Amino acid sequence: MKHQNLPTEDLKNYGIINDDLTFSKKLSSDDIKKFLQGYTIVADNERQGNLPTY
Repeated sequence: MKHQNLPTEDLKNYGIINDDLTFSKKLSSDDIKKFLQGYTIVADNERQGNLPTY
């Protein structure tokens, strides 16, 4: 299995993770589970605070 590092700076910029690398309060536990299973979270700047869109 090939592993890749997450783009933490991008995840911080889009509000998906916090500076301390914890998940944002904008995400529900179901959102986090889906993300960890490989779903993509699409951050839309026009929907500020309304993450995620899969």
